[in-house]
Amino acid sequence: MKEERKWRKKRKEFPIPKLHLILIMLTAAIIIYAIGTLLPVDQETLANISQQIEEIRNLIRSLDFLSASLYIFIHNFILCLVMFIPLFGVGFGMYVMLSTGYATEIDALAHQIPPSVAFISYFILPHFWAELISYALAMSQSILITWGLYKKDFSRTLTETLKTIGITAALLFAAALIETALFFALPQNPQ
Repeated sequence: MKEERKWRKKRKEFPIPKLHLILIMLTAAIIIYAIGTLLPVDQETLANISQQIEEIRNLIRSLDFLSASLYIFIHNFILCLVMFIPLFGVGFGMYVMLSTGYATEIDALAHQIPPSVAFISYFILPHFWAELISYALAMSQSILITWGLYKKDFSRTLTETLKTIGITAALLFAAALIETALFFALPQNPQ
């Protein structure tokens, strides 16, 4: 009887350990982000998107510290929540990473910085890692939710998902505070 329960539980388990799945999603996100920094950019797109980036920066500069932190947190947390959606979440998350890489490339080019330098420099920022880990957690959980729905293991999947949402919310809030502190501490115009 005990062996049968173990076998049934094992049969419902995802074939890859959760930590390995998270590391796979983290690696994939970094690779897709890197690819985004290598996409071709025409002058019109460069001008339009760099102007939009500057408008967002000006908006953040106009806010007090807490409001700016909440603005960044809410933006990132909404993206992260979408990444939890079964099947859709992983594709959306990879699109977010690709477009973030593309925006990084455009911002770097607008400030005459090689995109590869901008890409590498993000790896020293703690908020970058907190955001990446949050997104990898959400995309991993999207896969596990899909698996749980397939295996009809709803209660455990829901509990794990709620815990993961709480962890990502905490990480993204901490990341938003750090990013805002760095934003206000660094010079406003790097040109």
